[in-house]
Amino acid sequence: MSIQHTVVFRVVHDEDSAEEHDFLASGRSTLAAIPGVEDFTIRRQVSPFEEYDFEV
Repeated sequence: MSIQHTVVFRVVHDEDSAEEHDFLASGRSTLAAIPGVEDFTIRRQVSPFEEYDFEV
């Protein structure tokens, strides 16, 4: 059995800034280290119709 969970969010840092990269890297390493997590992906939202920046 598997469970999928999606989180969408907007960051407060400028796009492609060092702060944004650090935030995403920290989130990736922290969340991927949770026991039982088998797959973890961060996707940038590209639709101009959405209010959020990322999907995890």
